Amino acid sequence: MATLMALALGAPLQGQTTDKERLKANLERAFAPQPSSEMPEASLRQDSRPDTSGVLYYVQVLASVRPIEGTGDRALRVFPDLKSVKEGRYLKYYTGAGTSDYRQAQEQLRAVQGKGYPQAFLIAFREGVKIPLDEALASQGIKH
Repeated sequence: MATLMALALGAPLQGQTTDKERLKANLERAFAPQPSSEMPEASLRQDSRPDTSGVLYYVQVLASVRPIEGTGDRALRVFPDLKSVKEGRYLKYYTGAGTSDYRQAQEQLRAVQGKGYPQAFLIAFREGVKIPLDEALASQGIKH
């Protein structure tokens, strides 16, 4: 009888999870501390290109004053790796694996725009801190 009541009320059955619970679990996994893996000395780059260590590019999809509950906009489900950062009163949502290759980031941007987010744009982080895109590009010797 309780199962019928749960179904009638739209509640999840025992053992099922809600969108909100899945999002919470995904966010916890995404922001969980990762074990550091030091690169072996032999794999370090020995070239004359500018140092790009710590600069990663992502694609910002949207910004919102209120957090997106559950999976939020159903269309956002196309971004399984959606992350957010708080800036002032805004939560800014971004996606991508994070790449130090600007050309690859541009390809990711075009892919996101092709999924119906023409307002998306590139953002950059250095050592986990958001920095201006111009600063990231300059540190890599890229003229924008």
